Amino acid sequence: MRFEILNVEHGFAAYAQANDGSVLLFDCGHSATCRPSEYLPAQGVESIQQLFITNYDEDHIADLPELYRRLPIEVLRRNDSMTSADVRKLKSPPISSAMRLLLDMIDNYTGDVTGKQLEPNGIRVWTYCNYYPSFVDTNNLSLLSGMSRGMLKKGLRRCPP
Repeated sequence: MRFEILNVEHGFAAYAQANDGSVLLFDCGHSATCRPSEYLPAQGVESIQQLFITNYDEDHIADLPELYRRLPIEVLRRNDSMTSADVRKLKSPPISSAMRLLLDMIDNYTGDVTGKQLEPNGIRVWTYCNYYPSFVDTNNLSLLSGMSRGMLKKGLRRCPP
């Protein structure tokens, strides 16, 4: 297994590649010198089995339009306690092209998910989140990944896969 945090300066992007080649991407922020949409194909990545959007802010999704154009994204994982309309309510206009694409993905990623997509060889991910509308700030509605079970005692609930 390979895990790498990409230097996107402000924001976040990291990926894990399982022994079978499956790729999980955690956010897709970018900087002037590092874009997941360029870096991952240069590493031989041909598709993303799971894209985790951990935060609904621009610095976590800035490279989404180019990433979506270049690589198939099979499964979108996010805090799904919010609809696209809920996210729109929390964001101030104008809505960026990256956010418009994410909102479209929220509405349209509804296909069946295989076990391989959720459990690539050698990688297991747990997700936790606060639920909307109990929380109305996008930072408090972030998706936490790979956290220990102890976080549940702090009011977070396990998000469904």
